[in-house]
Amino acid sequence: MKKYGAIAILCLWRTGSQLLRDVLMACGMHDYGDEIGFDHGDINGTGNSLFHGIPVDNPSEIVVNALKYFTKVAKSKEWKHYGVKVDHVLQTACWEDVGKTFLSEWPDARYVISLRHPAGVIQSFEKIKRLTPERHPGFTVQDIIETYLGTYEATKYLIEKKDALVVVYPDSLADGSIKKVVGELGLKWTKKAGELFDQSTLGDFLPLLGSDEGLIQSPEVLLYLKAVDMFEEFKECAVKRGTSSVKLDTSKRIREPDDIFHG
Repeated sequence: MKKYGAIAILCLWRTGSQLLRDVLMACGMHDYGDEIGFDHGDINGTGNSLFHGIPVDNPSEIVVNALKYFTKVAKSKEWKHYGVKVDHVLQTACWEDVGKTFLSEWPDARYVISLRHPAGVIQSFEKIKRLTPERHPGFTVQDIIETYLGTYEATKYLIEKKDALVVVYPDSLADGSIKKVVGELGLKWTKKAGELFDQSTLGDFLPLLGSDEGLIQSPEVLLYLKAVDMFEEFKECAVKRGTSSVKLDTSKRIREPDDIFHG
Protein backbone atom coordinates (compact mmCIF):
# COMPACT_ATOMS: atom_id res chain seq x y z
CA MET A 1 0.00 0.00 0.00
CA LYS A 2 1.25 3.48 -0.84
CA LYS A 3 2.24 5.65 2.08
CA TYR A 4 0.07 8.50 0.86
CA GLY A 5 -3.21 8.16 -0.97
CA ALA A 6 -5.32 10.89 -2.58
CA ILE A 7 -9.04 10.24 -2.99
CA ALA A 8 -11.18 12.26 -5.39
CA ILE A 9 -14.96 11.97 -4.98
CA LEU A 10 -16.25 13.34 -8.27
CA CYS A 11 -19.98 13.47 -8.69
CA LEU A 12 -23.15 15.27 -9.67
CA TRP A 13 -25.10 17.10 -6.98
CA ARG A 14 -27.94 15.35 -5.10
CA THR A 15 -26.37 11.89 -5.50
CA GLY A 16 -25.65 11.11 -1.85
CA SER A 17 -22.07 12.32 -2.18
CA GLN A 18 -22.08 14.24 1.10
CA LEU A 19 -22.98 11.10 3.03
CA LEU A 20 -20.33 9.19 1.09
CA ARG A 21 -17.74 11.80 2.05
CA ASP A 22 -18.79 11.63 5.70
CA VAL A 23 -18.51 7.83 5.68
CA LEU A 24 -15.01 7.93 4.20
CA MET A 25 -13.97 10.58 6.73
CA ALA A 26 -15.24 8.35 9.55
CA CYS A 27 -13.03 5.60 8.13
CA GLY A 28 -9.83 7.64 8.08
CA MET A 29 -9.93 10.04 5.11
CA HIS A 30 -8.91 13.65 5.78
CA ASP A 31 -11.14 16.05 3.85
CA TYR A 32 -9.95 19.20 2.05
CA GLY A 33 -12.68 21.57 3.23
CA ASP A 34 -12.87 20.11 6.72
CA GLU A 35 -9.11 20.24 7.29
CA ILE A 36 -7.88 23.42 5.59
CA GLY A 37 -11.00 25.27 4.42
CA PHE A 38 -11.17 27.00 1.06
CA ASP A 39 -8.76 29.89 1.53
CA HIS A 40 -6.27 28.12 -0.71
CA GLY A 41 -8.69 27.51 -3.56
CA ASP A 42 -12.38 26.72 -3.77
CA ILE A 43 -12.38 23.88 -6.30
CA ASN A 44 -16.12 23.29 -6.16
CA GLY A 45 -16.86 27.01 -6.30
CA THR A 46 -14.75 27.26 -9.44
CA GLY A 47 -16.66 24.40 -11.03
CA ASN A 48 -19.96 25.93 -9.99
CA SER A 49 -19.09 29.21 -11.70
CA LEU A 50 -18.10 27.39 -14.89
CA PHE A 51 -21.31 25.36 -14.79
CA HIS A 52 -23.40 28.54 -14.61
CA GLY A 53 -21.39 30.23 -17.35
CA ILE A 54 -19.75 32.73 -15.02
CA PRO A 55 -16.26 33.72 -16.23
CA VAL A 56 -13.40 32.55 -14.01
CA ASP A 57 -9.83 33.81 -14.40
CA ASN A 58 -7.44 30.86 -14.78
CA PRO A 59 -9.79 28.14 -13.44
CA SER A 60 -7.25 25.36 -14.02
CA GLU A 61 -4.65 27.31 -12.04
CA ILE A 62 -7.06 27.59 -9.09
CA VAL A 63 -7.55 23.83 -9.06
CA VAL A 64 -3.82 23.13 -9.51
CA ASN A 65 -2.84 25.41 -6.64
CA ALA A 66 -5.51 23.96 -4.35
CA LEU A 67 -4.49 20.36 -5.02
CA LYS A 68 -0.79 21.12 -4.68
CA TYR A 69 -1.34 22.86 -1.34
CA PHE A 70 -3.57 20.08 -0.01
CA THR A 71 -1.03 17.44 -1.06
CA LYS A 72 1.76 19.39 0.65
CA VAL A 73 -0.26 19.64 3.87
CA ALA A 74 -1.20 15.96 3.74
CA LYS A 75 2.39 14.84 3.35
CA SER A 76 3.66 17.18 6.04
CA LYS A 77 1.11 15.75 8.45
CA GLU A 78 1.76 12.21 7.16
CA TRP A 79 -1.88 11.53 6.42
CA LYS A 80 -2.22 8.17 4.73
CA HIS A 81 -5.48 9.13 3.05
CA TYR A 82 -6.77 12.55 2.10
CA GLY A 83 -9.51 13.56 -0.28
CA VAL A 84 -11.88 16.10 -1.68
CA LYS A 85 -15.50 15.96 -2.88
CA VAL A 86 -16.42 18.01 -5.94
CA ASP A 87 -19.93 17.99 -7.42
CA HIS A 88 -19.24 20.49 -10.21
CA VAL A 89 -16.72 18.52 -12.21
CA LEU A 90 -18.29 15.80 -14.39
CA GLN A 91 -20.57 18.22 -16.25
CA THR A 92 -19.46 19.19 -19.73
CA ALA A 93 -18.89 22.83 -18.76
CA CYS A 94 -16.61 21.85 -15.87
CA TRP A 95 -14.68 18.82 -17.10
CA GLU A 96 -12.09 20.57 -19.27
CA ASP A 97 -10.82 22.94 -16.56
CA VAL A 98 -11.63 21.05 -13.35
CA GLY A 99 -11.83 17.35 -14.20
CA LYS A 100 -8.81 17.14 -16.48
CA THR A 101 -6.77 19.16 -14.01
CA PHE A 102 -7.47 16.51 -11.39
CA LEU A 103 -6.18 13.88 -13.79
CA SER A 104 -2.93 15.76 -14.41
CA GLU A 105 -2.28 16.82 -10.80
CA TRP A 106 -3.52 13.68 -9.06
CA PRO A 107 -2.75 10.95 -11.63
CA ASP A 108 -2.44 8.25 -8.95
CA ALA A 109 -5.52 9.23 -6.97
CA ARG A 110 -8.34 6.78 -6.37
CA TYR A 111 -11.40 8.17 -8.11
CA VAL A 112 -14.84 7.57 -6.63
CA ILE A 113 -18.10 8.34 -8.44
CA SER A 114 -21.37 8.81 -6.57
CA LEU A 115 -24.31 7.65 -8.69
CA ARG A 116 -28.06 7.96 -8.16
CA HIS A 117 -31.17 7.16 -10.19
CA PRO A 118 -32.24 10.30 -12.12
CA ALA A 119 -35.68 10.22 -10.48
CA GLY A 120 -34.01 10.58 -7.09
CA VAL A 121 -31.82 13.43 -8.32
CA ILE A 122 -34.78 15.27 -9.84
CA GLN A 123 -37.08 14.97 -6.86
CA SER A 124 -34.31 15.79 -4.39
CA PHE A 125 -33.37 18.88 -6.40
CA GLU A 126 -37.01 19.95 -6.64
CA LYS A 127 -37.31 19.66 -2.86
CA ILE A 128 -34.28 21.94 -2.42
CA LYS A 129 -35.78 24.41 -4.90
CA ARG A 130 -38.97 24.62 -2.82
CA LEU A 131 -36.96 25.25 0.33
CA THR A 132 -34.59 27.81 -1.22
CA PRO A 133 -36.18 29.04 -4.48
CA GLU A 134 -33.81 32.01 -4.67
CA ARG A 135 -30.81 29.70 -5.19
CA HIS A 136 -32.04 28.06 -8.39
CA PRO A 137 -34.27 30.49 -10.31
CA GLY A 138 -35.40 29.17 -13.66
CA PHE A 139 -33.65 25.79 -13.35
CA THR A 140 -36.15 23.32 -14.83
CA VAL A 141 -36.55 19.55 -14.75
CA GLN A 142 -35.26 19.47 -18.32
CA ASP A 143 -32.16 21.38 -17.19
CA ILE A 144 -31.58 18.77 -14.46
CA ILE A 145 -31.92 15.87 -16.88
CA GLU A 146 -29.65 17.48 -19.47
CA THR A 147 -27.05 18.15 -16.78
CA TYR A 148 -27.30 14.49 -15.67
CA LEU A 149 -26.77 13.30 -19.24
CA GLY A 150 -23.89 15.76 -19.61
CA THR A 151 -21.83 13.77 -17.11
CA TYR A 152 -21.78 10.67 -19.34
CA GLU A 153 -18.45 11.06 -21.11
CA ALA A 154 -16.47 12.06 -18.00
CA THR A 155 -18.02 9.26 -15.94
CA LYS A 156 -17.27 6.69 -18.62
CA TYR A 157 -13.69 7.92 -18.93
CA LEU A 158 -13.05 7.67 -15.20
CA ILE A 159 -14.44 4.13 -15.05
CA GLU A 160 -12.59 2.88 -18.11
CA LYS A 161 -9.29 4.72 -17.79
CA LYS A 162 -8.91 5.37 -14.06
CA ASP A 163 -10.68 2.29 -12.66
CA ALA A 164 -13.00 4.57 -10.70
CA LEU A 165 -15.08 3.06 -7.92
CA VAL A 166 -18.81 3.53 -8.48
CA VAL A 167 -21.01 3.96 -5.39
CA VAL A 168 -24.78 3.86 -5.95
CA TYR A 169 -27.05 5.76 -3.58
CA PRO A 170 -28.78 4.27 -1.65
CA ASP A 171 -28.04 0.72 -2.86
CA SER A 172 -24.37 0.60 -1.84
CA LEU A 173 -25.28 1.68 1.69
CA ALA A 174 -28.32 -0.57 2.02
CA ASP A 175 -26.61 -3.76 0.81
CA GLY A 176 -23.37 -3.20 2.73
CA SER A 177 -21.11 -2.93 -0.32
CA ILE A 178 -20.00 0.48 0.97
CA LYS A 179 -17.72 -1.49 3.29
CA LYS A 180 -16.03 -2.98 0.23
CA VAL A 181 -15.52 0.53 -1.15
CA VAL A 182 -13.86 1.54 2.10
CA GLY A 183 -11.56 -1.48 1.87
CA GLU A 184 -10.71 -0.78 -1.78
CA LEU A 185 -9.54 2.68 -0.76
CA GLY A 186 -7.28 1.29 1.93
CA LEU A 187 -9.46 2.69 4.70
CA LYS A 188 -10.84 0.80 7.69
CA TRP A 189 -14.54 0.46 8.43
CA THR A 190 -15.53 1.92 11.79
CA LYS A 191 -18.55 1.86 14.08
CA LYS A 192 -18.83 5.62 13.61
CA ALA A 193 -19.26 5.15 9.85
CA GLY A 194 -22.05 2.67 10.40
CA GLU A 195 -23.84 5.08 12.70
CA LEU A 196 -24.09 7.70 9.95
CA PHE A 197 -27.01 5.89 8.31
CA ASP A 198 -29.64 3.29 9.13
CA GLN A 199 -29.79 0.46 6.61
CA SER A 200 -33.37 -0.38 7.56
CA THR A 201 -34.64 3.09 6.64
CA LEU A 202 -32.56 3.83 3.57
CA GLY A 203 -34.70 4.43 0.54
CA ASP A 204 -35.00 6.56 -2.52
CA PHE A 205 -37.68 8.17 -4.61
CA LEU A 206 -39.62 5.76 -6.79
CA PRO A 207 -38.20 5.72 -10.33
CA LEU A 208 -41.56 6.40 -11.96
CA LEU A 209 -42.49 8.44 -14.97
CA GLY A 210 -44.60 11.17 -13.48
CA SER A 211 -45.63 11.48 -9.85
CA ASP A 212 -48.17 13.19 -7.66
CA GLU A 213 -46.18 16.35 -8.30
CA GLY A 214 -46.07 15.75 -12.05
CA LEU A 215 -42.33 16.30 -12.31
CA ILE A 216 -41.69 14.31 -15.48
CA GLN A 217 -43.78 15.68 -18.31
CA SER A 218 -43.53 15.74 -22.09
CA PRO A 219 -41.18 16.68 -23.74
CA GLU A 220 -38.80 15.64 -20.95
CA VAL A 221 -39.87 11.97 -21.07
CA LEU A 222 -37.45 10.87 -23.78
CA LEU A 223 -34.56 12.69 -22.12
CA TYR A 224 -35.51 11.13 -18.80
CA LEU A 225 -35.51 7.63 -20.30
CA LYS A 226 -32.04 8.26 -21.72
CA ALA A 227 -30.89 9.28 -18.23
CA VAL A 228 -32.36 6.06 -16.81
CA ASP A 229 -30.47 4.12 -19.48
CA MET A 230 -27.27 5.90 -18.46
CA PHE A 231 -27.88 5.10 -14.78
CA GLU A 232 -28.45 1.41 -15.51
CA GLU A 233 -25.30 1.25 -17.64
CA PHE A 234 -23.06 2.71 -14.95
CA LYS A 235 -24.83 0.89 -12.12
CA GLU A 236 -23.38 -2.32 -13.57
CA CYS A 237 -19.95 -0.96 -12.66
CA ALA A 238 -20.75 -0.42 -9.00
CA VAL A 239 -18.57 -2.08 -6.38
CA LYS A 240 -19.85 -5.61 -5.78
CA ARG A 241 -18.39 -8.58 -3.98
CA GLY A 242 -15.05 -6.83 -3.47
CA THR A 243 -14.37 -5.99 -7.13
CA SER A 244 -13.49 -2.40 -7.97
CA SER A 245 -15.30 -2.01 -11.27
CA VAL A 246 -16.50 -3.69 -14.43
CA LYS A 247 -15.06 -2.60 -17.76
CA LEU A 248 -17.65 -1.02 -20.00
CA ASP A 249 -18.45 -2.37 -23.44
CA THR A 250 -17.20 0.57 -25.49
CA SER A 251 -19.44 -0.44 -28.39
CA LYS A 252 -22.51 0.19 -26.25
CA ARG A 253 -23.97 3.66 -26.29
CA ILE A 254 -26.97 5.19 -24.64
CA ARG A 255 -29.98 4.41 -26.80
CA GLU A 256 -31.18 7.22 -28.99
CA PRO A 257 -34.77 8.43 -28.48
CA ASP A 258 -36.12 6.51 -31.47
CA ASP A 259 -34.68 3.30 -30.07
CA ILE A 260 -36.25 3.66 -26.63
CA PHE A 261 -39.70 2.53 -27.73
CA HIS A 262 -38.65 0.42 -30.71
CA GLY A 263 -35.40 -1.22 -29.53
